[in-house]
Amino acid sequence: ASIMLLFSSFLIPIESLSETIGSIAIYNPFVVGEALLRMMLIFQYNIFGSPKELMLLLFYITVCAIGLYLAEKLDKRRLR
Repeated sequence: ASIMLLFSSFLIPIESLSETIGSIAIYNPFVVGEALLRMMLIFQYNIFGSPKELMLLLFYITVCAIGLYLAEKLDKRRLR
């Protein structure tokens, strides 16, 4: 999470990063969430106003949930 926060636009603007790192950093969940929140607050979009960002965040949530489920199953198997 710390590495994701470092490459988000919170500390260092995406525009000041190198082109390669910047093109990867735009898919950072912090950057996507910030862009979605900015569109909702500043431009008065509803949550479904930018489906690309919303789908990307839902993808991240799904991948993390599956990863957590598998880690829990693996941990229970080792405890037996």
